[in-house]
Amino acid sequence: MRFENDIALEEAFVKGDSLAFQEVFERHVRPLIFFATQMIHDTAESEDIVMQTMAKLFKRHMHFTSLVNIRAFVYITTRNACLDFLKFRSRRAKAKQELTYFSEENEESVLSRMVSVEMFESIRQEAENLSTQKKAVFTLYYYENLSIEEIAKKLNTAQSTVRWNKLQALEQIRDRLFQKKVFAYVFLIVNFL
Repeated sequence: MRFENDIALEEAFVKGDSLAFQEVFERHVRPLIFFATQMIHDTAESEDIVMQTMAKLFKRHMHFTSLVNIRAFVYITTRNACLDFLKFRSRRAKAKQELTYFSEENEESVLSRMVSVEMFESIRQEAENLSTQKKAVFTLYYYENLSIEEIAKKLNTAQSTVRWNKLQALEQIRDRLFQKKVFAYVFLIVNFL
């Protein structure tokens, strides 16, 4: 991280600092592309929508007072652009069912998906910080859906070692997320917004 804390990042972003723009971009671009792709099922178009959203964010940088405001802006702007894209595609007689589904989708459902995306991204980031062995076990088990036995064979190790590394990886990720208060943030969003 290039900034001492989020407050320093917020201040630099509002002033138009290019490193702050880059940090905000890196924090949001992947989750936003995933979020948009879930809505429109078109990765290339999702990437274009997110780039347009980020351009709008950077043009209006002086209007944001916090990272929470930035996060809300990029998700709402991306969602609206996705809905516009679905409407456009629908006019060309494609994907009418998708338009109906997303047009009628309530705010709670969008918020729930947003929280899920943020949580999965936080977990992915923490998994990157695991030791090589723990990261390999975590990836094979949770992302590639291999069994303990299959992982043990693939890594040429005992099943008990795989179980131990899996347990340690989960504990390390959980502890880091609790330290960052990610779970508290998710709880507040789900229960109070």
